[in-house]
Amino acid sequence: MSRLAKYWAFMRMGYLTYLAYRFQVLMSFVSYLLIIALNYFLWKAVFAKHQVIAGFTMEQMMTYVVIGWSARTFFANRIDRMIGDAVRDGSIAMDLLKPTNFQLYHYFRAFGRAVFMFLFMTLPIIIVASVIFPVSLPSGKLGPYLFPLSVILSFFLHAGISYLTGLVAFFTRNNEGVLRFKQLLVEVFSGVMIPITFFPDWVQNVLFWLPFKYIAYAPLRIYLGMEPLSKVHQGVLLQIMWIVIIYLTGQIVWHYAIKRLEIQGG
Repeated sequence: MSRLAKYWAFMRMGYLTYLAYRFQVLMSFVSYLLIIALNYFLWKAVFAKHQVIAGFTMEQMMTYVVIGWSARTFFANRIDRMIGDAVRDGSIAMDLLKPTNFQLYHYFRAFGRAVFMFLFMTLPIIIVASVIFPVSLPSGKLGPYLFPLSVILSFFLHAGISYLTGLVAFFTRNNEGVLRFKQLLVEVFSGVMIPITFFPDWVQNVLFWLPFKYIAYAPLRIYLGMEPLSKVHQGVLLQIMWIVIIYLTGQIVWHYAIKRLEIQGG
């Protein structure tokens, strides 16, 4: 219980930290609404002469856009940037002094931020956007129940990828380039920017063997009720599988990364 208590404290710290950035959160809120509005006009033009494209109607597409970008505020995190900054300025030494699992420390601190974003970004964006744009409720028998679970799993999946990106700084002292490349991969191949069904078949086949589509595309398909029950369960199990694989990979990389660390400043 004492072990769990300290991680609860890290999660609480992550939550409270963002209370100091209320204006930044407000600006992000407006930015996300603008992104959703731009997507609306874009897809409205695309669907002008078509009722269904790549299996989506206009209402389904706008639901996908609103819920997808709203969910992004929850599962996105700054783990890689926090680790990179800490390595560069030497403050990583203070993190290493904590009697904790370094990986879980960052997971739970980031989850505290995710809880804050859920309350002050995700839900408000969904509420406001649903009034302005055509957004439907979760569909299918399991959509209302498995979608929240799938989004939480998305957070830990994305957190694991960000953690690995952060560890690059232990080897290079600057992970900015890798960080930006990771962000691009996640934005494009997770399906946040555009549903993966719009990609060529061979790209879809490749993405089946990669973790990115299980961050956003798979949960959103569950929300829309566009997957049969067998694939819904398969998607959730694959999310869990990738979380475990990436966590274990993080433990292995950490074993070598800590030996390469050179602390400057602090």
